[in-house]
Amino acid sequence: MNQVLFAEFLTDKYGAGNDDSIHHYEVTQDSGRTSGRGPSDYSYLVEVNSDTDNASSISNREYEERIQDTKRQIKLLDKAFLGDFIDEFDRLIAE
Repeated sequence: MNQVLFAEFLTDKYGAGNDDSIHHYEVTQDSGRTSGRGPSDYSYLVEVNSDTDNASSISNREYEERIQDTKRQIKLLDKAFLGDFIDEFDRLIAE
């Protein structure tokens, strides 16, 4: 989605002027992984109430940008599964 469409999407979803309003608050989790495994990995963050210590606010724009970043990630099929995929694809096409 280009920037113009993204801006229109934000306005449609959150209303005019609410692009940078607070969507939620989050903190880094206390146990387990405490950092991401790539630029679009936010799994180490936990959504919390606004009165939680050290909570960071996440705007509607940031929230939706994260979702778009996740959708941009291309996942390649492992070569070990390629033969099975081709067989299944051919079988489904033949039906």
